Formats: sequence, structure tokens, C-alpha cells
Amino acid sequence: HDLLLVLSESTADPDARAYAEKVGGGMRLDVCRHSELFESYAVTLVAALILGKAAFGDIGLVFPLVVPAIGVLTAVIGIFAVSPRPGDRSGMSAINRGFFISAVVSAVLVALAAKQYLPTSVAELTGSSLGDVSANPQTVAIGAVIIGIVLAAAIQQLTGYFTETNRKPVDDVSASSLTGPATVVLAGISVGLESAVYSALLIGAAVFGAYALGGGSVLLGLFAIALAGTGLLTTVGVIVSMDTFGPVSDNAQGIAEMSGDVHGEGAAVLTRLDAVGNTTKAVTKGYAIGSAGLAAVVLFAEYAGAFAERFPWVRFYTPVNEIYVTATFSGQYGWWNERLKSDQGFVTALKHLAKANLLAEAHAAVVDADAHDRSLHDVAE
Repeated sequence: HDLLLVLSESTADPDARAYAEKVGGGMRLDVCRHSELFESYAVTLVAALILGKAAFGDIGLVFPLVVPAIGVLTAVIGIFAVSPRPGDRSGMSAINRGFFISAVVSAVLVALAAKQYLPTSVAELTGSSLGDVSANPQTVAIGAVIIGIVLAAAIQQLTGYFTETNRKPVDDVSASSLTGPATVVLAGISVGLESAVYSALLIGAAVFGAYALGGGSVLLGLFAIALAGTGLLTTVGVIVSMDTFGPVSDNAQGIAEMSGDVHGEGAAVLTRLDAVGNTTKAVTKGYAIGSAGLAAVVLFAEYAGAFAERFPWVRFYTPVNEIYVTATFSGQYGWWNERLKSDQGFVTALKHLAKANLLAEAHAAVVDADAHDRSLHDVAE
């Protein structure tokens, strides 16, 4: 991206520079976000396999692979379900429909796979290290995967709410532009801080809910968190497709704008699709953060266990998941506090601007009235 920008500076053609910016930006966005998804995918799967072997024995090395495999099949179904309809509010409506169809089909197929491959008691597992834990492996697996799928859907909806052009946050930021660039910055920062709070709370709630499925067993609880991560990954095919739509629509709008041949309704449609593409790119970022958050808990727990085995005099008195959830929930106070401060600064700025506008209007009215009085006086004379 940077190389294309540097090379484009040597040409005087503005279209060539704009084209380099579009192509370079699309390449950067695709590579960066897809690498994020691949990293989350690999880390989550490795963590699930490590804990699966310890918790579920031999079948624990198979079931975490079955869940993403189901996701590959349902991604195809979800992609074909993205078909625009006359009643769709925007292009995002068709994309959401494909995502939710894929998510529901994934949940049903994972439940069937768990019923087929997993026993109903820990005692029936071969090579398990759970001991006398009274838990149903089928229930734990199905519940954990569904938590991951629900987390993916929640992140997708939350991101859409804060980035879609027909939602209140974007409208508020857009309205703030009427009063100058300073209020736009304040409004944008405020909305961004608020969105980060809700995203972190969703991830923390998913970690807490998945760990609770372990029934008090640390090993089983951590494996449930890993399975929630694999459940999140069942929708990765649709998410990657959504992410790719962003640069495609962006480049299409840029090419049409540079050509100068697209006007009227065609230009408006491309602009709306470009806005939808920005939302899909943001959804991918939230998805990668969510899956990485689940994987981070599991990997750090594995590290803590290995560290305690290497150094027996070091003990972790608080489970890693509780540390993570507590830090996540309490850490959002700072973001929320800053959000309120930014919001208050925005409101204060609007009040000062309104006051200044009223003074300006009053001054103009006085000047007009004075001029009117003078003109009447001249006529009378």
C-alpha cells in the first residue's frame, strides 16, 4: 500500500494516484484482516485440541475438528442465502440473512454431531483426565458451541448498530458535522468508546458462561471456553465473504467516481454499497477480537498450568477465567468514563456554539433594525 502511494507521487495524473490508493488500500485491508482471522482460527483450534485430549480423551482430538468442518459446509449455505429481496432495508439485510441462516444450521448440525460422537457421561470417555466429574459431555459441548455462535451473532449485530448508516450512532456523528470539525471528533470518539465497552462485556459474558458449563471442573470449564471459540469459528466462512465484500464495493465506487460516467441513481447505489462494505469490514474486526479473546483465556490458562508444574512454589489462587472476566468488566469503567467525558464535552461545545449563534443572530437583528429605522427616518425627511 505504501509502495503504491510512493510510486503514484511520481505521476501528475490524479486518477492514477486515486487508483493506486484504492488498489493499495484493498490489498492492505484484505491481507491484514484475513491474517487476523487465520491467527485466531489456528490459535483457537490448537487450544481446543490440547484441552480436548485432556478433558475428553481420544474423542477430544476429533470433536474440535468436526465443529469447524461443519462451519465450512454451512458457510456455503450461508453464502448462497445472500440474495437481495425487494423488502430489504439495505444491502446489509441480505448479508445478515445469510449469516444467521449459516449460524442456525451450524448450531443444529453441531448438536447432531455431539449426539453422534460424544457419550452421555464422563465415565464413558476413553483416556479422559476428568475423573469423577458428573457432567454430560454432550450438554457441555453443545452448550459451549452455541455460546460461541451466539457471541458471533451478538458481535455482528453490535458492530452493525454502531457502523450502519441508518442507525442512531452514525446519524449522531453525521449531525455533529453541522457545527464544525471539533464536534465531529468529539462525537466520533464518544461513539467509539461506547462500542468498545459493549464488545468487551459480550466477550467477558461468553467466557463466564462457557466456564460455568464445566460444573466446577477447571479443565472442563477451560475446554468449554475453547469449544465456544470453535463455535465462533463455524461462521468464519461467511465472515470472510463479508470482509471481502468491503474492498470490492469500495473499489467499485472508486472506479465509478474516477471514470466520471456514473451519475444519479447509479452513483447513489454505489455509495450505499460502499457504506455497507465499511460495515462488513468492521464486523470482521470485531469477530477477530472475539475469537482472539476466547483463545487468550485458554492459552494463558495452559501457560499458568505449565508454569506451576515447572515452579511448584508458585501457585495461582484465582482461576484464570475469573481474572479475565473481572479485569474485562472492571476495565470498562475507564472507557465508559471517558465516553461520558467526551459526550459532555460534545454537549458543552454545542451549547457554546448555540450561544454564539444566538448572539450572532441577535446582533444581526439589531443591525437590521437599526438600518430599517434609519431608512424610515430618511423617507420621513
